[in-house]
Amino acid sequence: MGKVRVKQVWDKSPNSLGPIQIQFEHAEISTEATGKDLSKYFTGHVLKNIRNSTSDLGRLSGQNNSKKVVVLDSDLMSYVGHADNPSKMSGGGSTTKTYIAIQRKNKMELFEVTPITVSPVVAASFVEDNEKDVVRQSLKERRDAEASLVKVFGSKKKRITFENREKNEVTNMNESIQAAAFDVKMTETPPEIKDDFFLHLIPPCNREAKEVSDIYKISDMITDEELELLEPLALQCLHSTPKDVKCWQDSKTFSDYFYTSLKWLKVRKDEARNVLSMELVLYTEILIWFYKIAYKNIRGSKLPKYPTEFPVELVKKVYNDFTFENAVGVRTRPEELKDKCCCYIMTLVLLAGDYIFDVQLMSTIFQIHIKKLILLARAVGITVNYVTASKEYKAVLKLPLPAILERRGRGKRKF
Repeated sequence: MGKVRVKQVWDKSPNSLGPIQIQFEHAEISTEATGKDLSKYFTGHVLKNIRNSTSDLGRLSGQNNSKKVVVLDSDLMSYVGHADNPSKMSGGGSTTKTYIAIQRKNKMELFEVTPITVSPVVAASFVEDNEKDVVRQSLKERRDAEASLVKVFGSKKKRITFENREKNEVTNMNESIQAAAFDVKMTETPPEIKDDFFLHLIPPCNREAKEVSDIYKISDMITDEELELLEPLALQCLHSTPKDVKCWQDSKTFSDYFYTSLKWLKVRKDEARNVLSMELVLYTEILIWFYKIAYKNIRGSKLPKYPTEFPVELVKKVYNDFTFENAVGVRTRPEELKDKCCCYIMTLVLLAGDYIFDVQLMSTIFQIHIKKLILLARAVGITVNYVTASKEYKAVLKLPLPAILERRGRGKRKF
């Protein structure tokens, strides 16, 4: 072991605190931690001339007439220690001095330091200019601070005690809520529907109608002038030959709904009604084409590619009614507008087909789950029943209409 020679001993000035040796009570410091590491987490303060023994700091430390106090603050805890506490000085007496030795090559220098043991305390506020103006914490804040200290530094028994106390508070709160819930009286009047989500999806509906024909009006969805644009194509379809039908099927111009409707319209012996029904079927086909078109084809500034049989005026009408332009000028079709298009299609199917709705056929055309289709059908006002014998759904528009659907919570609907 090498030898060193003490070159000089530096005694601190009586009026200066000098270097301070910090020891943490009830805490361990990693051996790899340095002074720079601790400086990142703690903010140190040295308070002088604090002689008020009745302050919170004096009571916590058990000392009176303290003159110099070291405070270390962090986000989680505050540590306080007294510089002139004889009981915590090394050696146990005020006559004992503590030095640190710094070796430089073969020489050593001794510096007198003040050892201070800091203890965790509840953070308190002090005003240096006015010693009597001490900010008092409320009782709840003190209890919360005490609980935080116990959870970190308390014994296992105390921690269990505080945990049980918190559980009891939660239990008492739940009992109070349940007791208050029993006292709530329900009104005898039926609850009003506050959510009109489904009303925005369907066309204008007269729920007070006395006849089925008065529930929906064609003019609320398409005007007479717009229907006239479809009249030449409607007459062509009603007088079409099997060759024409084969050509349409090969080009996939129309859906299966069109061919099903065309088949029974040719059988019905009512020319005027057949023309109007075929016009509605053709407008429905435009909506079905737009419903099934890919989303990427809608985002362009121009109209998407459409069958040449459709009038361009009606294609623009559908494009503008069931899309909207966002802030950057791009057309978009959210799911709500797609459901709205589906509801309009179902309404037109009812008006064109004597108020009968084929659930299985439309579910195949829309390519959606049959449960969602039934949900939207009920929103339109269609009565849907399941026939066990044929294992099929039968749907029809009749009076009285089903109750208006109500959404309960986010994404939940009442059936």
